[in-house]
Amino acid sequence: MSDFGIDLCARVQGCAKKSGTVLRMRARTRRCDAVIAAAPSLDAVSVTREVSLRWIICHMIEETGRHLGHIDLLREQADGEVGEEPES
Repeated sequence: MSDFGIDLCARVQGCAKKSGTVLRMRARTRRCDAVIAAAPSLDAVSVTREVSLRWIICHMIEETGRHLGHIDLLREQADGEVGEEPES
C-alpha cells in the first residue's frame, strides 16, 4: 500500500475493516496479471465478447483513472487539500 494509502487509512475511522478489501483487490490483481501473462498476445479476442485483450486493458486503465478521480474529489472534500501532492 502506498504511503498515501496508509496515511489515508490512519485518518478514516474503521479502516481496519477495509483491509479485507485491499487483500481482495490484490488477489484480483494477481489473477488479472496471470491472465495477461498467459495470453498469446494483446490482440487475443475474448471468448465472451468481440474485444481484444488490448482493448480490455485500455478500458480498465480508463475506468481506474475515472474512479480514482472520484476518490481524489472525496479526499479533497475530507481534508481540504487540493492538487496532485497534498502537503499533509
